[in-house]
Amino acid sequence: MYNPKIETYRKEIYKCFYDKGKTLNFKKNSTIDNSHSVSKYVYLVKSGCIKQSIIDYDGYERTLLLLKKGDLFGEITYFCGDDNKVITNSFTNSEIEEIPISVFDEIISQHSSVNYYINLMISNKFRILLAQLQDSSFRNVEERLINLLIRLSYQHGEETNNGIKITHQFTHEDLAQMISSTRSTVSRKLKILEKKGIIEINKNITVKVPDLY
Repeated sequence: MYNPKIETYRKEIYKCFYDKGKTLNFKKNSTIDNSHSVSKYVYLVKSGCIKQSIIDYDGYERTLLLLKKGDLFGEITYFCGDDNKVITNSFTNSEIEEIPISVFDEIISQHSSVNYYINLMISNKFRILLAQLQDSSFRNVEERLINLLIRLSYQHGEETNNGIKITHQFTHEDLAQMISSTRSTVSRKLKILEKKGIIEINKNITVKVPDLY
């Protein structure tokens, strides 16, 4: 559910880190970081949308997080002192700030207040992953899809007269990768949800019944 603290941490983190490294630009669907790499940087999302996912040995991809302006990534690898566990791609054309670990460490050491906002960000990521785990453990495909769309409407949505429109145009394959399903199943379930009046599809998806979450 929407939490105003989320936008607060994004604004504060962005203000603290936006000019502390090197600006990099990536076109849509570009690989930024591979799993099992040892990063020397923490990254700030300056614009666009960044996707983090895992891939199994058969090549099946599961999307974990979609990050937006003000989010960091690579911070968990830094704090844990191990290698990266996810693959990071640009979901849209994106701009990020590549912050050297030494600079990141100096900032969080000298400006303790920013740690509060980083903790809020990590907590938000944890809650998203926990919701995914709960859905995959106890929900059927239709329920998982409904919950996903409502989460996306809060995370990447804008209010309209008809409901909350998800601003990104997610393909059926994109949605399938987020709920451990298939494109054909998601296509079929979206039609069912539209007939039920839960969503409206017109290029973008609009969630009309947000209180189902």
